[in-house]
Amino acid sequence: VDFVGYRFFHDRTLLRTAMTRRMRRRLSPAKARRTPGRYWRAVGAAPSYNGWTQFGNTHSLNRQVVAPWMREIKEMQDA
Repeated sequence: VDFVGYRFFHDRTLLRTAMTRRMRRRLSPAKARRTPGRYWRAVGAAPSYNGWTQFGNTHSLNRQVVAPWMREIKEMQDA
């Protein structure tokens, strides 16, 4: 069942494919660092995507795509 950005199965919950593709595209390191505007847009989007990935079976997606940005944001806050 596809509902509110997730696909529900009897044993797991996944993000929709379009959402996953958009997340990977917006948070790709090479694309985000081309211009300052894209960089700051990615910094702003990362916490939102972190929230989306918390509530599904998306541990590897979070670790590969979102977690590096969250570490970078935390380092910026600590500095």
